[in-house]
Amino acid sequence: MSAENANCAPPSGTEGGHSATTTGADAGQALAIHAKSDVARVATNVSTTSTAEPEALLALPPPPSYDVFVQDLSIAAPPYAAYIPTPIPIKIPQPITRFVLNHLRPQRLKDLEKGGDELIVRNVSANVRAGEMMAIIGGSGSGKTTLLHAIANRLGNLPIASGGVVFTHSADAAGPASSSSPAKLKGMSKVIGFVRQFDYLLPHLTVRETLNCAAQLRLPASVDHATRALIVEQTIIELGLSDAANTIVGGAGRKGISGGEKRRLSIGCVLVSFPSVLVLDEPTTGLDSFTAFQLLATLSRLAKRGRTIILSLHQPRSDAFPLFDRLVLLSRGNLVYAGQTKLALPHFASLGYRPEVDVNPLDFMIDVSSVDVRDEDAERESRVRVDRLVAAWKLQAEDGVASPTKGRSRSASVAPAAEGGAQSAPEKTMSGARPNVFTQFSILFPRSVKNAIRAYPELVGHLLTAIIIGLLIGITFYRLEEQPNDIQSLKTLTFQVVPVYGYMTQVSQSFGFTSGARRS
Repeated sequence: MSAENANCAPPSGTEGGHSATTTGADAGQALAIHAKSDVARVATNVSTTSTAEPEALLALPPPPSYDVFVQDLSIAAPPYAAYIPTPIPIKIPQPITRFVLNHLRPQRLKDLEKGGDELIVRNVSANVRAGEMMAIIGGSGSGKTTLLHAIANRLGNLPIASGGVVFTHSADAAGPASSSSPAKLKGMSKVIGFVRQFDYLLPHLTVRETLNCAAQLRLPASVDHATRALIVEQTIIELGLSDAANTIVGGAGRKGISGGEKRRLSIGCVLVSFPSVLVLDEPTTGLDSFTAFQLLATLSRLAKRGRTIILSLHQPRSDAFPLFDRLVLLSRGNLVYAGQTKLALPHFASLGYRPEVDVNPLDFMIDVSSVDVRDEDAERESRVRVDRLVAAWKLQAEDGVASPTKGRSRSASVAPAAEGGAQSAPEKTMSGARPNVFTQFSILFPRSVKNAIRAYPELVGHLLTAIIIGLLIGITFYRLEEQPNDIQSLKTLTFQVVPVYGYMTQVSQSFGFTSGARRS
């Protein structure tokens, strides 16, 4: 096990925190392909067919490969704060909160004073190589999502107490990567694709239209139409969506693609930006066991093609166990195991915990590392067991190489880009790339109109609503006399009915217009 922990340290020359080294190869060429004659010919056919010639897809180089190292990462809980419960919560200033709590709820004041001291993730170290898929498992409240967000650089206001996450270029056939040009944290964020737990898709667009809009919004403006079409088609083929490419997504009252296909489509909306590291928050949520397994098998195939896949799971299926190359098991923020999947069960067996025959290995590990709070005796016994597991893994980790980022904060561990040095691969890939606000509007507006026109039941409903309201208002206020009371009634009608109906329509259209536009 000590050798496994030794691998958690990145190659010498890397800096702590979110950093990366670069190779001499230009990863930006994956997005800098121009529409040469043969590529343009295939791209034109792509728009009318559900499949493309495999040799045409070879024109798109794979994204740069990155290894991910989590080193002694500790994340603190955010300080206690009070909010006014409005639709958009308004934070109450700390002095006011402290004054109120001091007079009304002194115990809560103690929580306020110790805010930020409690750790929700404690000294977690793990690593995953390019071409591998790593699963983060654990019971509810174990810190899976927090760790996942730390890797994806989406912690928000959660402070990193110590340690960090390191990204390094994976060594290729030309030899080990150079460590002379670390990338900026902002640049690394652009090569990480994050897939949310739930799907946010427009119901009346087809699969290909959805991916094309995502590609237009995410890819650099310098990417030509032919290359973008190839990227979309390659994504469709990689995710096994060829048969559903021209099928609408579907939603309430409109049948479309299946739940598993929607999940793969959500992943595809991220894949079109060529991420090197793909992070997924419980991607199997809401799927049946068969569909969940097929999705995990698809992700495993994506990993074998050079991407780094990291995901969290809540209720894994037993036959999905061999699909994972590496496993991270958390319990109440503590690390119970982090290493190769094939070594997980032998590790627990060495501690005296063996699963029964025909028991899901993943369920077994989650059960043995969870705290049972049904009664005091069960909680006491389970806490002792979990503490023993955590201590055993910590003892093995101490035999490995100490993390170079231990004790550092996130801000101290981010290496600045060398002045005048070569631009890093992630920055080359996505440099200046995002469309401006006018381009985004030109993409989102036609998409919204197309989705609204195809939602003909809703269009008919809006039309009938307008006609009925018009008739009711016309009949009620027909031929009013020019008296103060009648004039006041018309004024009241103007300031209440008309704006309210307009606001309702705008809210409905704004939701459809902006759905999926925000970078996920």
